[in-house]
Amino acid sequence: MLKKRDIVALCMVVVIAGCTSNSATPAASIMSTKSASTLSGNAVQEALSPPVETPVMDTVEVLPQSPLQLIIDNPKDGDTLSSQDVTVTGRTAPGGVVSIDDVFTIADQAGHFSLALHLETGLQLITVEASNSGGEDIILTLSVDVQPE
Repeated sequence: MLKKRDIVALCMVVVIAGCTSNSATPAASIMSTKSASTLSGNAVQEALSPPVETPVMDTVEVLPQSPLQLIIDNPKDGDTLSSQDVTVTGRTAPGGVVSIDDVFTIADQAGHFSLALHLETGLQLITVEASNSGGEDIILTLSVDVQPE
């Protein structure tokens, strides 16, 4: 298991590796030009503070976004429902927008969503649409038979 000091050291290696060779100036080299005893006031603070520079990155790797998925957990395609009121539940991309007709919701951080609907009696089609911030969208249509008791 990594200890806190190991993680800090690893982070420093990553930060220094991301800098160009001439932009990483260790604090020790600043003090080697003048001793702290010969400096006074603001000069001591300036000598002890390493210069602030922005690391130069040669390339930026963009990770591919996984394909958008839409899984309906309830109801299942072909189910017979005994109530006209149904809650459609399922999973998609975290933060994805899910809609059925004019009813919208946003999936939680785990990608779960639920939408309450009131359906007419008889054979009904439920069309669920999900979209993500990358502009992808996916549509699933379920067929359910609503037979209230």
